[in-house]
Amino acid sequence: YTLCQSFNDVIKFLDLKTKLMDPLPPAQLVAKLDMVLEAAARYTRQFTETQLREVFRNRNRTPGGTAFHVFRVAEMGLQAAQGTELKFEGFNVVPLEHWTAGDIAGLGLQVRDRIRAWWKDQEQKDPAVDFTVPTYYGQRPMHDVLERTTWHAAQHTRQVMLMLESHGTAPDRPLTAADLAGLPVPDEVWDR
Repeated sequence: YTLCQSFNDVIKFLDLKTKLMDPLPPAQLVAKLDMVLEAAARYTRQFTETQLREVFRNRNRTPGGTAFHVFRVAEMGLQAAQGTELKFEGFNVVPLEHWTAGDIAGLGLQVRDRIRAWWKDQEQKDPAVDFTVPTYYGQRPMHDVLERTTWHAAQHTRQVMLMLESHGTAPDRPLTAADLAGLPVPDEVWDR
């Protein structure tokens, strides 16, 4: 068996005769992650406190929980880059019940600042992020983890945008296909 956390692992496991698009270079991934985190914080602040806590459709997710997850995904990617094992259980962390939209957005911007500081240092030492990190799906190249972190956060940010739209609110400066170009995000924002 294979864990379906790496598209390349799935292709290899199934012996598919296909090739994925080449991943973006680390600097571009970091720039896109930076843009996604700033956008997710912006969208989070657009929800009313009631909307923030409403379960979306038939999902077990609220806008607040989904936005928090965006920031948690990014934080875990950063922690992996800094040598902390990426564990699946970390994705299950949720915001404190009393957290407001401002609290969640503020956390996101703090994570964004920490990623920027890490990248400033990393770019000087090893801009190719040519090292491996331990994850729940094996020892992985950091470049792969950075790509997965970026598109994972981007996909959930698209979901936050959809949640806003379902409340009749246009997302402030929505992410576009051009913004996400080069990331392996699915066509659908959320499967039905």
